[in-house]
Amino acid sequence: MSANVGFRCAQQIIRLLLPIVIGVVTSAAEQLPRIEANPNHAPAGEVRDGVLTIWLEIAKGEWHPEADDGMSLSVYAFGEAGHPLQNPGPLIRVPQGTEIRASVHNSLPVSITVHGLADAGMDNAGLNLMPDAVEQISFKATTPGLYVYWGASENEDMRQRHGIDSELTGALVIDPAGTNPNDEIFVIDLDAHFDAKVLFAVYIPGGCMTNDLTIAWLCE
Repeated sequence: MSANVGFRCAQQIIRLLLPIVIGVVTSAAEQLPRIEANPNHAPAGEVRDGVLTIWLEIAKGEWHPEADDGMSLSVYAFGEAGHPLQNPGPLIRVPQGTEIRASVHNSLPVSITVHGLADAGMDNAGLNLMPDAVEQISFKATTPGLYVYWGASENEDMRQRHGIDSELTGALVIDPAGTNPNDEIFVIDLDAHFDAKVLFAVYIPGGCMTNDLTIAWLCE
């Protein structure tokens, strides 16, 4: 075999193999971390001397809403730094009067606005995070009840979130001072991939709170 023939053969082999190699590299690049189901049994962060410190991450992951080996959706999700992404996001639960100090890292290539990391009625415009930015926020948890923290890349109205933003949600629970709750917390986020744009968050302190997005009731 002449050198020219061998060279042409090598070129043909490269042309045949190159799409396969590129496909393998692209597939590896698109692999996303798995989003774990959060049973809300353990609060996130660390409490010391009346202060809760928590580091939250926002990232893109693969969510399996039906079964571990079932269909998957690529969505944005919250996680606690050093832990897997979770859906719903890490549970923030503190006694009334606790100061909450949260750091939030947006690892996405798009800006995210996070709402709900504030005492009742004090959210205002939310926390705006540019791509790869870290922002800190602190507030005192003075009003007992169930609250939802959530994020979005495009909409400022939680009811209008859809698709990739639809799972970017977590529960914030402020227990009345002096109580020792023995309950379960359920956050049921209906997936907007299926044209459902409503969130039901369930909290169980012995009372009921409702608004147009959140329903809470007793479950003892």
